[in-house]
Amino acid sequence: TTQGNLASWNASGSYLRAAGASHRVEAGLSYGMQRYVGGNSAALVALADVSCNVGAIYAYDNWALTPRFGISYGTKYSRYDYLVDRALISPRATVSLRPNPKGSLELCATVSHREAAPGAEEFLPPSTGVWLPPERTFSQLSHRDFVPERTDHLEVAAQRRWGGDVVIGVRAFRKRVDDQFVTLFGLPVSDATPASIGHFYMASGGDFDARGWGASGRGGGIEG
Repeated sequence: TTQGNLASWNASGSYLRAAGASHRVEAGLSYGMQRYVGGNSAALVALADVSCNVGAIYAYDNWALTPRFGISYGTKYSRYDYLVDRALISPRATVSLRPNPKGSLELCATVSHREAAPGAEEFLPPSTGVWLPPERTFSQLSHRDFVPERTDHLEVAAQRRWGGDVVIGVRAFRKRVDDQFVTLFGLPVSDATPASIGHFYMASGGDFDARGWGASGRGGGIEG
C-alpha cells in the first residue's frame, strides 16, 4: 500500500502446477486500486470519481495429449472501471506437433487476441521483481474516452535440434494492432510539474498491420 496525495494498494495470487504432469495448469488473479486526493486538475480529470479499480483473473493449461501432440490454451479476463467498455478478454491457443516421435523436428501454430487498457502497466503484476502499488496518475491526451488496444496475432513456427545442443528455428507471423498506445512523459500540466505528481498522458497511435518472418539459433554458448 501507499499513502499520500495518491493512495493505492494491490493484491495478487497465482498457482502453477509442477512440471511433469500431462496438464500443467497456471491460474491467478490480481486487484489494484488507485485513489487521488490531491488538488492537481490533470489528475482529477484523469480519474473518474477520483479513483481507479482494476481486477483480472486468468487460467492457462499446457496439455500433452501424446508424446507427439500437445495444446496450450487459456484466457485472461480483466475489468477496468475507467473504460467505457470495462471488460477485456485476451484468449490464446497453441498447437504443437512432433511428426517423428524419435526425431527433434517440432511444428507449432499459435493464435491469440489481446486486449489492454491504457495505463494498465500501473496495475498489472510484473513478470519479475517487486510489484509496487500504482504510483502515477495518467490521463488521455485528447478529449476522447480511453480506448483499449486490441492485438490479433497468428504465427507458425518450426524448430529442430542439430548435433545434440544446437537448435535452429524459423517462423512466419501476421500481426494487427488497433488503437495502439502512445505514452508521453514530461508534458507540462496546469498547476504542477509532471515530476511532482508523477503524471503521464496516453494517446492512440492509430492502427498497425505487419507480416514477417524470422530465424533463430541457440546452443554451443551462442543465442540469436
